Amino acid sequence: MARLFVLLLLLVTSGTLIASQVQVENVRTSAGSERTRVVFDLSGDVQHRVFNLKDPDRVVIDITG
Repeated sequence: MARLFVLLLLLVTSGTLIASQVQVENVRTSAGSERTRVVFDLSGDVQHRVFNLKDPDRVVIDITG
């Protein structure tokens, strides 16, 4: 969970996604007993894909460019 927050802080403080100059306007998280939800509020559309990796288990959000 700590790694997730570090990643989110880096995204928020950088302010832009370099390739498309889309602004990260806000990042919201909520955690329950069985799941965590992360919402990125962006200033425009981006191409992305989401997938899982193992060892260690993690979710990857790949933003094109």
